[in-house]
Amino acid sequence: MSDNETSNSEVETQESQSKETNTDSNSQKSSSTEDQNLKKDGIQDYQFELSLNDAKEKFEDTVDDQNIKIKEVNFDDDRGTYYYEVTGFDKTNEYDVKIDAETGEILENKQEKEDDQAVALEFDQIKTPEEAMKDALNQVDNGRVEGWELTNENGRAIYEIALIDQDDLEIPAFKNE
Repeated sequence: MSDNETSNSEVETQESQSKETNTDSNSQKSSSTEDQNLKKDGIQDYQFELSLNDAKEKFEDTVDDQNIKIKEVNFDDDRGTYYYEVTGFDKTNEYDVKIDAETGEILENKQEKEDDQAVALEFDQIKTPEEAMKDALNQVDNGRVEGWELTNENGRAIYEIALIDQDDLEIPAFKNE
């Protein structure tokens, strides 16, 4: 191979690497811009890769205990990373698992002794987060959702919908409420 062929090949490789770097930079900018839009416009219309059911299954796979019951799910963000924080329990322990809402990566996995009387959520009877967000937005003008929490409060399953620049709303979580 001549020096010219080597030089041309090296230039093509450098150009290719440069294009890959630009593509990576553009996707990072796009992701960052998308995050800024979610913080400004709200999450109510955005479809995350993991659904509530996906997060529930990921939690159950991570904890790997047949007797585990889920008592709370929180959906929030930390510096632009949206996540599900699923809290469950068995007879002796409480489990807290944070799951990236886009990648499914386990961000945190904690276990500690359970000392209170928790009440399990009955997922087959609960509205989807999208339904709860829609119910909440029907109660306010120009509402935008920044996060939500699904929990039992006084023996009743509720969604607490966190709104941007407005007070949070509690929405009954059962489908028939």
